[in-house]
Amino acid sequence: MQKNNLLKQIMAFEFCLVDLTQYLDTHRDDKHMISLFNEYKGVLDELKSKYEDLYGPLTPKTTNNDYWNWTDGPWPWEGECR
Repeated sequence: MQKNNLLKQIMAFEFCLVDLTQYLDTHRDDKHMISLFNEYKGVLDELKSKYEDLYGPLTPKTTNNDYWNWTDGPWPWEGECR
């Protein structure tokens, strides 16, 4: 259950960052939103780090350098990521 909750939180913060990025593209001087973006980015980085420490890499870019573990564990279509 914790795995799924972490994934949902990661997806929510990623969505927020995409939305904030689009807003900031047209409102570059909005200090409050820039601060919010930086805060959410920090939270997202922490969530991703926690997830990867517990369950392995989220993307091939974050795989272990000594072992290609990107394909370890169940894939989303194998039913565990619901």
